[in-house]
Amino acid sequence: MIKIRKANKKDFEAFWKLEKEFREYNNKHEIIESFKYKLVKPKIKKYYLKIIKPKINFFIFLEENGKTIGYLFGVCGKRQNGQIYKGGWGYLDMIFISEKYRGKGYAKLLINEFLKFLKRRKIKICTLHTDSYNKSAIKAYKKIGFKGPIQYKFFRKI
Repeated sequence: MIKIRKANKKDFEAFWKLEKEFREYNNKHEIIESFKYKLVKPKIKKYYLKIIKPKINFFIFLEENGKTIGYLFGVCGKRQNGQIYKGGWGYLDMIFISEKYRGKGYAKLLINEFLKFLKRRKIKICTLHTDSYNKSAIKAYKKIGFKGPIQYKFFRKI
């Protein structure tokens, strides 16, 4: 049985387990050492407790048969990167499904919940970013209706 529910303070350990998997996966692909995620539990707990509070934030967990297997965190507002958006904007900040449970349409379920949240607030734009190596995410986002890429970020080792 699938269940989607709001995050709360008691969920930190489930988040921590998923976050470790997420960060380990990303660190395998990161080529700039200083960009690699650091796994410092007290700092991540502080961050988690901060992001589950505000009303403009949206944080949900996905459970399958009582086991937490994924999450989505998004935000909304009137400004993004200093620009004011008429009608506001939404930003899908993080989404993660444990590797064992991918390919079942779970990311789409979570994203659709976030899009409903944005629609209730009359927000018409949702943005996100992903790394270029994450081909499955790019494919999934396009399949759901996201357009892009509209921006490229470049880097160079010195």
